Amino acid sequence: MTTILICEDEQANSDRWVRGISAAVPTTFPAPSPLVDHPGAFKELFARLRALREGRNREEEHCGFDGNDVLVVDYDLVMFGDDNARHTGEELARLCRILADVGYVVVMNQYNRSAHFDLRLSGHPNSYADINVAAIAVDKPGLWRSVTVGEFKPWYWDSISDLIKSRKTLSLKLGDKGLDSSVIEFIGMPDEVLNALPDEVYEHLNRDGKTSDDLVATTFHQFLGQQIESKDIARLIMTKPGRAAALAVARTAKWLSRMVLGPQDLLVDIPHLLERLPFLMDPEFGDPADPAVWQRVPLAGLEAIVEPLRNECAFLESELWLGKASLWWPKLDRHESIRELRSKATVRSVPNIAFAEDRSIFVPIPEAEEFRSDYQGRYGRRWVKPFDGLEYEPRRRLLEI
Repeated sequence: MTTILICEDEQANSDRWVRGISAAVPTTFPAPSPLVDHPGAFKELFARLRALREGRNREEEHCGFDGNDVLVVDYDLVMFGDDNARHTGEELARLCRILADVGYVVVMNQYNRSAHFDLRLSGHPNSYADINVAAIAVDKPGLWRSVTVGEFKPWYWDSISDLIKSRKTLSLKLGDKGLDSSVIEFIGMPDEVLNALPDEVYEHLNRDGKTSDDLVATTFHQFLGQQIESKDIARLIMTKPGRAAALAVARTAKWLSRMVLGPQDLLVDIPHLLERLPFLMDPEFGDPADPAVWQRVPLAGLEAIVEPLRNECAFLESELWLGKASLWWPKLDRHESIRELRSKATVRSVPNIAFAEDRSIFVPIPEAEEFRSDYQGRYGRRWVKPFDGLEYEPRRRLLEI
């Protein structure tokens, strides 16, 4: 049974989000539960933090955050620590990652309060939330599950119901292998990509490294240690290795999603790849000249891509980490078969379409609006087909066509 906990200290807001999320989640999910004893749950988190730092085990004491598959937190909640300092929802997300057994974490209203769709796309890699959204978007079905084609479903949103199980799978795998494993080797990043990493992507994983070998040598333990007090991480790995593995998977998935896949020039997913190079569509999947075929592309896996690229360039565990298939772009771009495939391409006429990031479908370009994301480089401009009544921000990112 999937459990969802709502952490909001204003009763009216809590009730509203319980109702809204209840209507949005898959029918197999139980209704979300509001956190009842906020002061007691907060107090126990800080008591666990003291115990961790003193080398004591306090896990037998009940904490209201334990055992929830999804935690939804309001950034503006009022939480006081042992020193009577006020802590935010972001700090609660961090503490729950370290001190409680929670799965996917949603933080509301930290970076925007009024946008349903964030035109920047880049997310917030340093946040301990898996996703940061405005509260007005948290009850949209597309955040929680698959929706009818064409409904509001931002491509950068995870489908939370799908990722809960995959995160557990990855955490168990990492727990078996150990957090002294190389991050790069665990995810299977090829040399062609490793050598193409921009500074900010490299440094998020290892601030002190200089070479590709340094990055390959970076362990999950070291990665976490540069984000969280190193002594806390060492004690957590020793006392709660399963929780430490889940924390490492969550932080690595955020890095992969926002910094490696997001720009579409290190990893590239199926819709953006075929939009860029339609001649890579496998003939058995369909004819790129047929507009109807393109509506199947966003839900397709690697079967939409021709051989041998789909086998030799694929990120093999992409769907576990990211919820969607993807390929390593630097490896694919240099593949010996690309030139041959391009020269043999018989695409008669590709429809005048663009991938709408807010709907996760292809739409005719005359119906779409182009915008500038935060991502620099060749693929930073994307498209949306705005819904009436929904807010897209920052507005100045939308371009005149």
